Amino acid sequence: MRGPTRGSTLGYTSISAGETDEAMQGRGESSTNRDTGEMSAARRRALWCRTLVDGRTDAIRAAFATLGVGVPDLRWTPAASDCVAEPNRFFVDHWNDLRGGRDLPLRRALDPVGLRPALGFVNLVEATDDGVDFMYRVFGSFVGAAIGRDMTGRLVSEAPVDRHIVDLSVAACLAVGLRRAPLLIRRAGAGEPGALRWERVFFPFDAGDGRVAQLAICAVPMDDTGRALRLDPFQTDR
Repeated sequence: MRGPTRGSTLGYTSISAGETDEAMQGRGESSTNRDTGEMSAARRRALWCRTLVDGRTDAIRAAFATLGVGVPDLRWTPAASDCVAEPNRFFVDHWNDLRGGRDLPLRRALDPVGLRPALGFVNLVEATDDGVDFMYRVFGSFVGAAIGRDMTGRLVSEAPVDRHIVDLSVAACLAVGLRRAPLLIRRAGAGEPGALRWERVFFPFDAGDGRVAQLAICAVPMDDTGRALRLDPFQTDR
């Protein structure tokens, strides 16, 4: 497993599908599956990152509709009123308070005490040294209970969920680092165990020198009414 390099950041100035493919090929992946001709995860993540940065989401929504795994709603720079889940409404306002007059809040301003209304739903991720994946430094206990696994110290790409959900998660992390703005992703778990609704907001934080150093992901499983589910974390596998 590749971990974050000391001092590594998400401060990309550009990204292309080709650049991401080259990085993935170094890890034994190619842009297409030679047996089926299907687009590889590396290619899909790079393309989805680029479409997210450009604000074009039709291809992503179409891919999820074809698979029947819950079509995502995506929104850049959401207001608190755009969020259904109370922890995300809180975090949007808190993130804006932390940044003050800056375009992004500083990473050192992120204090667990100040996050109390959202604790258990907050994941902190940092880029791996090859820049094409992310590692969970902190994984919310309620999130772990919902997916049945504590992902602390694991890669975003290793999450035990549908591969297109994994690819969208990685692409979203990349895109938020590039666009330097929060991204809201909300989707229903159609056809999945428990059919939970999920609302996630990806928040970028500044290293102090203008580079995006860390992302906070407030990931909230919800019932049909939009109520945040605080599940028993003791049922989580490690």
